[in-house]
Amino acid sequence: MYRQSLCCFSDNHEGGSAPSFKTFVMTIVDLYGKALKVTDLKAAIKQADEFRHYSTDDESMKLFVLKQQMYWQDVYDKLIGIKSRRKMV
Repeated sequence: MYRQSLCCFSDNHEGGSAPSFKTFVMTIVDLYGKALKVTDLKAAIKQADEFRHYSTDDESMKLFVLKQQMYWQDVYDKLIGIKSRRKMV
């Protein structure tokens, strides 16, 4: 599901440097109530878009894949919402 190694999502800054004061950090809350920090909106949208379209022909994975698609669709929708609001400002 969510992996800390993703390029644009993080839930903490352990093991790496904290973002500089010039970095604009946005936070969204996922379906499980976990706060996800987004430091690169464009990359985050691209990444969530790729993940929400993942599929497999393996019937044993069907339920898991459906849950993953729902999770990433929710993240994608929230990121697009941020992008839309930023354009209005």
